[in-house]
Amino acid sequence: MDPFQEEFDLLEALLARRMRLRILPEKGVNFEVLNGCSQDKEGRFIMPDLAFGADVWALLRIKVNADLCSTKSGSKLKLLSAYIDYLDQDGADQRSDTSKMAIDLCTQEQFAVLEADETVQLRTAEVRAATLQENAQVAARAGNWSEVDKIMVELDALGKDNEWIKVSVERLRSYSEAREQESFSKETLYKSRRMKQRRVAKNEARFSVASESMKPSYLRRKTEQGKRELSFWPNEKSKTTILTTEMTASPKNWGGSSLLLSFKIIKENPMWLFTSNSFVSVVADRDDTQSPRLLVRARIEGDIDQLFPDAEVMETPLADYRYRAWIDRQAVSNAFKKQVEGLTYTNFKNSVKDKERLRPLMHVWQAMFDHQEAVIRRN
Repeated sequence: MDPFQEEFDLLEALLARRMRLRILPEKGVNFEVLNGCSQDKEGRFIMPDLAFGADVWALLRIKVNADLCSTKSGSKLKLLSAYIDYLDQDGADQRSDTSKMAIDLCTQEQFAVLEADETVQLRTAEVRAATLQENAQVAARAGNWSEVDKIMVELDALGKDNEWIKVSVERLRSYSEAREQESFSKETLYKSRRMKQRRVAKNEARFSVASESMKPSYLRRKTEQGKRELSFWPNEKSKTTILTTEMTASPKNWGGSSLLLSFKIIKENPMWLFTSNSFVSVVADRDDTQSPRLLVRARIEGDIDQLFPDAEVMETPLADYRYRAWIDRQAVSNAFKKQVEGLTYTNFKNSVKDKERLRPLMHVWQAMFDHQEAVIRRN
């Protein structure tokens, strides 16, 4: 499955966008979100957009003050409550019902015989594997291959009880053994992101390559990121319901529902535009190259708004481009024309006032300069 097509399939299946998780702990309770969700200015956790057939999730580590646990066994202890703010399919602000989490206090002997929740075990293993791969990427970038080898041993251990991790590590090992720094670093980067924040298929079964190929592309547990895989597209209809939250003492699912599902193939016909304060990628409709709408994508929040102030921008944290919007083709043309007509600078790099933006632009400049020189030498 081509990564571009995965993005487009996800866009067509979205149910809720800009999902923000608010967690409210009780007094004496502290928590840590382990799967790398960033927070907005209000302290809410930024979750992946919700798509048809998927659950999004957060893995929490919770610490409780000892004095709260002094009551007798069997007493119920409140831990936290949570809700989700989101945009529905019509772009309207919505808020889910508040869900509350509580546990029954027990003795050490009772705790010792409790059965572990399989779903939590799987998510915990994936988050741990993702963290190890992040560490491996840093070590590989520094040329510390002995440290990479140690981390690979730890990943092997995690893979004994998780087939997806096992198969993923096997693919990753070929890069580490060959000391292919760029390939290894890129693969660990994307794989760690996917493992920490992926959308999970409802009632997800044990991993197998055959079963994964039957899922929508945005729900697949890929063994190697960025590679084409077999694909199968469902065509089913179901009713749309409102978003709800669901939570148990073993944090389980952050719920979703379904919608009228129609997958549409989009043409990969990209255009990149760098301006002094934005960068966007524009692609045409694969099914109809003359379609009146285009998909405009951006990596930085606000870049699409710089060119299209009225755009309805969607956020997809797990996708290559985090922000995207469908824009009328003529509106895209008019915006680009306006940029040309208003151009007054004599040096593009000097026109960029944001120094954080200038740094990656200099990398682009250097890469194309190196390519220019390589072509000259070759000719």
